[in-house]
Amino acid sequence: YRVHAGSGGAPVLTLEKARIRGTGAGMEPPANAVLRHGWYEYAPANQPQGPMRLTRSRYTPDYSWCAQGRCRSLGELLPSDGGITLLWPCHGPKRRR
Repeated sequence: YRVHAGSGGAPVLTLEKARIRGTGAGMEPPANAVLRHGWYEYAPANQPQGPMRLTRSRYTPDYSWCAQGRCRSLGELLPSDGGITLLWPCHGPKRRR
């Protein structure tokens, strides 16, 4: 995902790349997917509407959060309660002068 200014200047999340490791029922990679290092990578055609819903579980690897050229586990920034984590775009923190 990338955050950018939408119409009216409001921040918007745009899905740029997704990846799937392995296949199974409902997890078939789309036709434009490319296999790289064991992952099918592709640019999704459909864009999400509203907050991004991340289902997190102790039984699956956590999401990666990449910012400013560095990637780390989302759990390093935000612990999981084993449920759904909602993310939405916002303007950065206001800076005091």
